[in-house]
Amino acid sequence: MVLVAAGVEGADGRVVTLYDVNGRMLATKQDNDALLRFEVPASGTYMIKVGHYPAKKIVVIR
Repeated sequence: MVLVAAGVEGADGRVVTLYDVNGRMLATKQDNDALLRFEVPASGTYMIKVGHYPAKKIVVIR
């Protein structure tokens, strides 16, 4: 299995949630650092939600 890191900057203490393209939650973390990292199973399209803001599409390329 390939693991790829997706980073989030500037979430300022908010809860950050990562979803797969089908809307299944993969991970949730509280942003307490300058850079928050998620390990994702492979390259592809994911959705990321920061706090109460709408989810945004991200593409992870290896």
